[in-house]
Amino acid sequence: MVNKNIINEQITKAIIIKCPATGKARKRGQGAVKEGVSFNDNPRNHTDEYSLNYPDGTRLVFDMYDTIKSITIDGTTYDYSADTCYDELEYQKQELLNSGEISIGDDDLPYVFDNDFEFLKSYSDTFASVYGWGINEALRKGESLGDLFPGVAHDHFVELANRLPIDHKNLICLRIQNNINHPNDKINRRIVKDKAHTSTSIGADMASLVVNFGSDSENGKPWKIYTVIKKDSGVTGLFLGSALKEERGYDWESEVNFPPNRKSERLLIDETNHIIIQQPVI
Repeated sequence: MVNKNIINEQITKAIIIKCPATGKARKRGQGAVKEGVSFNDNPRNHTDEYSLNYPDGTRLVFDMYDTIKSITIDGTTYDYSADTCYDELEYQKQELLNSGEISIGDDDLPYVFDNDFEFLKSYSDTFASVYGWGINEALRKGESLGDLFPGVAHDHFVELANRLPIDHKNLICLRIQNNINHPNDKINRRIVKDKAHTSTSIGADMASLVVNFGSDSENGKPWKIYTVIKKDSGVTGLFLGSALKEERGYDWESEVNFPPNRKSERLLIDETNHIIIQQPVI
């Protein structure tokens, strides 16, 4: 009988040789050990939280309903904000409120707002809809956004996303993805970027994200892409949650929007549990 360690060693070598760019991240994502029991695994005998522990010391802690609570990787612990995200990101709202009056558009059809927060309320309400999908598709294809209000205002939206800091603490941003065969998500790439905007959550629960974005995944198991942001690292991104909450009267997604062409580096790729941990490249 062939020794199990020899088999694992050969598999690891094959990964590194076949895909040297992500070989380290994929090797790092092997051998996760689960401690504790989730509600979905056993509704009667679940624990309050459970964890995935990797051989190199990386540790992911989840609540009983599979929502991430914290990630420890490379000696640093990052937290998922959950319900506290609106209070935490109040500083972004205040900066937007203090921006003064702005005019978006041309002289024939200007859109005037009291401040950038009022602009963001209007723009994010449009972006967080089918229009946002259309904007991203146009950006990926290199097409014009046209003369619609989102197109006219898009440059300013991007400017805000590039300017406002999102590094107030060691933070986790979560994105659910069914298909990682798109060029911006392929697991054979160490550095990834998207020509379009990247929408992530810092507060939504896993069940809501899966229902809205992951229900069509293969075998019902979407990929969880965790972007970790280190405090005071200089990472920028635009929190849409407060603006949408005021504009619509509710917000469930707690979105942090990253601008087009933002690069990220894969730190860990777990092909068994469909988990990717990455960090922005500044």
